[in-house]
Amino acid sequence: MFRTRLRSFIQQEAEKSGYHFRNGFLYRITRNDLTFPALWMEPPSLTDAIGRHEGRITYHVTLHLITSGKNYDEAEKEAQWENLEKQALTWTQNLLAHDDIFSVDKIRCSPAEFSLTNRGEISLKIEFDTHFIFPLKTSEP
Repeated sequence: MFRTRLRSFIQQEAEKSGYHFRNGFLYRITRNDLTFPALWMEPPSLTDAIGRHEGRITYHVTLHLITSGKNYDEAEKEAQWENLEKQALTWTQNLLAHDDIFSVDKIRCSPAEFSLTNRGEISLKIEFDTHFIFPLKTSEP
């Protein structure tokens, strides 16, 4: 349930920003027809669960923001990576608007030295932890 919500929230953020959303294990990225800019979401990992009837669930999320790589020089690549970082930080902040998500932390962004596909794109790997508090709010009878 939480995994599905997390994927949905990230997909909504990506599509609102004009990114083509895809998800799956990273080795499958070359089998997909990506339209740039794209966001590739790896399956989230459940890293912590505390509590029985109420508590906290933590997922580790790995995303790849990808844009076309038109033979940029090093300065232009840096500018592209900085734009992708800004986008990633905006999305992680926007996730907090969802009542289900308690916090987002341990955000890490790292530019990729090599392209993920054979199309020569520029990409940025984003990793973070997302915390859900349960039980979810339920309607009063």
